[in-house]
Amino acid sequence: MKRSILLVAALLTTPLRVEAQHEHSPYAGMETAEGTALTAEEIRQLRSGEGMRLALAAELNQHPGPRHVLELADELSLTTEQRTRVTELLESMRAEAIRVGESIVELEAHLAGAFRDGTADADSIRRMTAHLASLRGELQAIHLTAHVTTKALLTEPQVERYDELRGYAAH
Repeated sequence: MKRSILLVAALLTTPLRVEAQHEHSPYAGMETAEGTALTAEEIRQLRSGEGMRLALAAELNQHPGPRHVLELADELSLTTEQRTRVTELLESMRAEAIRVGESIVELEAHLAGAFRDGTADADSIRRMTAHLASLRGELQAIHLTAHVTTKALLTEPQVERYDELRGYAAH
């Protein structure tokens, strides 16, 4: 009888143990994301020069972004010169962001490779992560600077209208 109770208890708790093991694997399935800490979506965004919320401090504080300004060009009544200059700014920003984004993707792959091949040590990790931090800061500066430059190309009523159109009317 005692043995039957132990067997039933073991059978009842086995699914809980298996389920608990699955709960402890939040990274399962990420092995295919180029073997890095980046998701496939982050890699795509870095390689396409997207903002990735890096300029949110500017966007939410009356410093419009060039891509969104061009999307709202008619509603903002942009002049031909403004459209041209914002387009040039966007293209320049995107090219710089892609260059830095590619460097981030490459360095993340190199960092992951060091762990994969067993060569990761404290010094190399510090060097690579410091370089990654520098690149990420550079990328954010590229996006934030584009917002500052965009604002300088617009009139104050255009900036106010932009905020309204984007849902930031509280300003």
